[in-house]
Amino acid sequence: MINSSPTSVKNLLRVLKDDTKRTVAKLTVSSVSDRTYCYDTLNEVSRSFAMVIQDLPIDVKDAICVFYLMLRALDTIEDDMQLDNETKSTLLENFHETCGDENFALEDIGDREVYINLLRNYPRVNRVYNNLSDSYQLVIKEICFEMAQGMLIFATKTVETKEDYNEYCHYVAGTVGQGLSKIFVASGLESKVYLDKMDLSNDMGLFLQKTNITRDFFEDIDEGRFFWPTEIWENYTSNLSDLKTYNTAPRSVACLNKMVENALGHFGDTISYLEGLENENIFRFCAIPQVMAIGTLSLVFNNHEALVSNVKMSKGTTLEIFAQLNTIQDFAKYAIQFMDAFDLNESDVTTEVILNSYKLHLNKYL
Repeated sequence: MINSSPTSVKNLLRVLKDDTKRTVAKLTVSSVSDRTYCYDTLNEVSRSFAMVIQDLPIDVKDAICVFYLMLRALDTIEDDMQLDNETKSTLLENFHETCGDENFALEDIGDREVYINLLRNYPRVNRVYNNLSDSYQLVIKEICFEMAQGMLIFATKTVETKEDYNEYCHYVAGTVGQGLSKIFVASGLESKVYLDKMDLSNDMGLFLQKTNITRDFFEDIDEGRFFWPTEIWENYTSNLSDLKTYNTAPRSVACLNKMVENALGHFGDTISYLEGLENENIFRFCAIPQVMAIGTLSLVFNNHEALVSNVKMSKGTTLEIFAQLNTIQDFAKYAIQFMDAFDLNESDVTTEVILNSYKLHLNKYL
């Protein structure tokens, strides 16, 4: 959400218009190529994402690397609580216009050094962007625009209803899924049929985002971020923060489970999306995060510790999935294994029905 503390735009925005300033900017990074810089930065920002794109064809990998970094830069601007309303709104509204602008950079924005450096050295990202095919560039610019519009909407809008929750997750994650589908089609590696599957692409993003929001509850509460929809949590508490304070209370765990159930509602479309993919490397790229998400939900469900700590899959399990998941059969095996691991009680009838329907569908691959 936007903070109202005043900050001078002049201190934030650095437009590199002459050779001297370009030279100064380049001094902040090593002499490695811009492309290598992008991959090094991606590895710092998200090691798991950097791993999962490694097997993609070079042109697709470059496009997705730049896509991720540009959206990370956009998210960094949105997350900076030191920016005043006017400055942040201006940056978000015009961010898509900076795609390809090798003179655009920002100073001192971000809450982590890697994010600050990304925006400081943003011309390097744009130079790689400018080497992408026009079709990739168009997709990236389009999604940057749509995501920024959503950020502007939710700068003043809170997540009250389940519809609000879906809308918020669409802007921050569903758009990413849709952009990736367009990149896959533009590469020629996937059928144009996927251009007609934007609903499935959106649900892929929503499933991942809702898993993260459910898992990261305690961190978000500590930082004053409230993403759980009021329509869900008001049935269990009058104050969302109390779920953390009284994390062992049955009502707190029941609310957590309801959030898991809401996320699971998107897993069916995720399966349908994966079933249609033709390229093995694109399949791996899409399937690994999704199976990690269902595994994470299995750890969170009925687990009061998830309300006060970071519950995540073991490194060993993660490495095994990265090494072994190659086909829809592998995906089905791991997904069913994780769904079987849900700690279900007699009262968890709805969740059990949902999981059983998915397991029944995936059993045909075993």
